[in-house]
Amino acid sequence: MGEEMKEMNAGREVTILESAVEVFGHQAQMDMAIEEMSELTKALLKYRRGNDFSEKALANIREEMADVSIMLNQLELIFGDYTEEEIGKLERLEELVRRETERRIMAESCERCAGMSFGEAIEKAKSGRKIAREGWNGKGQYVELAKSIVYVSPEGKLVNANHNAIGNMAFAFVGTSGTQMGWLASQADMLADDWYVV
Repeated sequence: MGEEMKEMNAGREVTILESAVEVFGHQAQMDMAIEEMSELTKALLKYRRGNDFSEKALANIREEMADVSIMLNQLELIFGDYTEEEIGKLERLEELVRRETERRIMAESCERCAGMSFGEAIEKAKSGRKIAREGWNGKGQYVELAKSIVYVSPEGKLVNANHNAIGNMAFAFVGTSGTQMGWLASQADMLADDWYVV
C-alpha cells in the first residue's frame, strides 16, 4: 500500500474480496471461513471461562470478529446476496425479543403475588431478591441474603464471617425491630405456599 495508508472505501473493499475469491478459489475460502469462525468461537469461550476483561482479550475478540466478517462477505460473493434472509431473521428476532419482554413482565408481576413455595422463594432470595410471606403480621418484613458479613470480636477486631461450606453469606430477616442475621425459618414458613417477592 506504499508509505501512506490508503482509504478503505466500499469500492476498494469489494475489489479486495472479489480478488481473494478469484485467486484462492471457492473451496479454499469456504474452508477459511470455517477456520475463522472456529477461532472466534474459541476466543469467546476463553473469554467466558477466564472472565478476562483486559483490553488484550477484548482486542483479540474484535480481531476474530473482523476475520469472520471478512469471510462472511466473501461467502456472500460465492453464494449470493442474503439480504432477504437477513431481514426475515431480524423480524423473527424482533418477535422473540417482544415475547421475552412480555414474559419477563408477566413473571415479575406474578412474583409479587403470593403463591410461591418456600423452596421457590429461597431460590429467589439466593438470586438477590427480597422475599416475604402473606401470612406474616408485621408490615415491611422480608428476608434477604446478606453477603460480605463482618463483625467486631470482643477484642475489637474486624472478623470476616467466612465458612467453608456456605462462604460469607447468611439469610437476614428485616423487620420492624431491625435486622436479624442468621434467620431460621419456622416449620410454618417452610410449609407455607404464600411466599412472594417484595
